[in-house]
Amino acid sequence: SSPGMPVATTPAVNLPVATVINFVKFDLPYQMEAGASGVSRIDLYVTRDDGQMWVKWSEHDGRESPLKVALDRKYNPQPEGVYGFRLVPVSGAGLSEAPPSKGTLPEFRVRVDLTPPIIKIFQPEADSANREVLTLKWEATDGNLGKEPIALEWSESPSGPWQPVGDGEALVPVAAGMGKSTALRIANTGTYGWKLPTNLPTHKLYLKVSAWDLAGNKSEVATPSPILVDLVKPHARIQGLLPTAISK
Repeated sequence: SSPGMPVATTPAVNLPVATVINFVKFDLPYQMEAGASGVSRIDLYVTRDDGQMWVKWSEHDGRESPLKVALDRKYNPQPEGVYGFRLVPVSGAGLSEAPPSKGTLPEFRVRVDLTPPIIKIFQPEADSANREVLTLKWEATDGNLGKEPIALEWSESPSGPWQPVGDGEALVPVAAGMGKSTALRIANTGTYGWKLPTNLPTHKLYLKVSAWDLAGNKSEVATPSPILVDLVKPHARIQGLLPTAISK
């Protein structure tokens, strides 16, 4: 039968920090203490609202270690969100602790995030205070963005190769496990003042914004057409007067 589990999450005191993942099947290691009769099975209980409601999710024999957990069940149409877990082993003599009830806090939590960030990239603007700086503008939204989730890159070609924007100051390398990109990561401020390299090989270039969330989902958006990079403001100076040539 369908557990009919709610998806809402209510903050509670002393909750373990949720591990953010972008998959719905994983192994759950555990340590067992049992008596002479051993363990006949292990019941896995799950909560989606941090202990307000618990359901028995699956049964496992006592010899399975680690437990194989699958969250993509037919009675769970919304797999994204927070899950809390508790194990209730049953001895060979049929003894067990009481199943978790309302108010019992989970022992372990995960947050399933399968949705990559949404990125919009906007037309860069010249910095009015510094003629050597081009202000890059973007918008990245996601419920699980970290502290430095953004990478900015440029290329002469829409297919790359892509080079990191910036000179490395105030930037951090891409974190391990967050993809194979060699780009640099910055905070999601929405703007970045790029001091253009003096040896920039072209005045027409493509820009790309990439974003990672804490689960490792990645999105990237590049400008569909090249951006004209010209920070020089035209200036004209009058040099006197010449009579207009009159055709006879």
